[in-house]
Amino acid sequence: MLRMSGFSFAQARDPQHAVELFAGSDQAAWLAGGTDLLPAIKLKVQQPKLLIGLGQALPRTFEEQGGELVLGAGLRLSDLARRGPEPLAEAAASIAGPQIRAMGTLGGNVMLDTRCRFYNQSAHWREALGGCLKASGDICHVTGAPKSCVASQCADTIPALLVLGARLRLLSVEGPRELSLAEFLRYDGLRPHAVRPGELLTHVILPQRGGVGASAKLRPRGSIDFPLISMSAWARLEGPEARIEELRVAIGATNPQPKVLPGIEAYIGQPLDEERIQAIAEAAWMRTRPQGSLAGDVAWRRQVTRVFVARLLRRLRSQHQEIA
Repeated sequence: MLRMSGFSFAQARDPQHAVELFAGSDQAAWLAGGTDLLPAIKLKVQQPKLLIGLGQALPRTFEEQGGELVLGAGLRLSDLARRGPEPLAEAAASIAGPQIRAMGTLGGNVMLDTRCRFYNQSAHWREALGGCLKASGDICHVTGAPKSCVASQCADTIPALLVLGARLRLLSVEGPRELSLAEFLRYDGLRPHAVRPGELLTHVILPQRGGVGASAKLRPRGSIDFPLISMSAWARLEGPEARIEELRVAIGATNPQPKVLPGIEAYIGQPLDEERIQAIAEAAWMRTRPQGSLAGDVAWRRQVTRVFVARLLRRLRSQHQEIA
């Protein structure tokens, strides 16, 4: 049995109280749903001395403001799966199982730490290996080099939020700030988020643009497991030929930084037919270089990217044709 190390607990009343509590400790961690943090404490990959409870502090709002959808970071994944816009709702519905979705939060998923098969193990397992760059070691066992950590970002909501153009609202004792999700994500398995010490994610803001969207993921089992590849697509299509007005595809769980597939703007004004679908899927395959930080053959995961992108684009076309 894995036991948690000792820690103190403080319940925050609201976001401002939460950041004030955090500012008074140099070894604190936020606790919202706890579905990822508590197992990490048992594995001793995280060992905070103070847990700040956010159950009563984080907003769970789902509001339209000025043509935008403002989602509270405390929104449960189960609620997001029922009410969220596509492709975000589908991505949320695919996370883990119903019990975890009922506990986990949108903010917790956005802030999810990167994962690696050499890192997310028990302390005894890691010690036998000599640690790694992310945990008390001096080498990345994926790359065999001491330079950078390539643990993968496996948060399922991230690709969906990227294609929807999400912004994040953060709060610290110095005040609030906003930045785009794309600016927030970094290619760094050790520090994957451009978050300042003591900053708390309070809201996720989405422009309301209509359109059609879909998400997909590859994982060993149909539930519970983290993705080996995850992706989302969103589009505005026009006319019976499904002419592309806007199209975005984002791919995650390949490296520390999910990104929107570049170059798709070349297809603006063209129909989303099988020729374009295959061309975009091929571009996704060319641009995707999965790291060996997750289970599964790297070459196979890369091939699956091509197949899944094509399937997603066909789904977008079908959704548009049903609406049109």
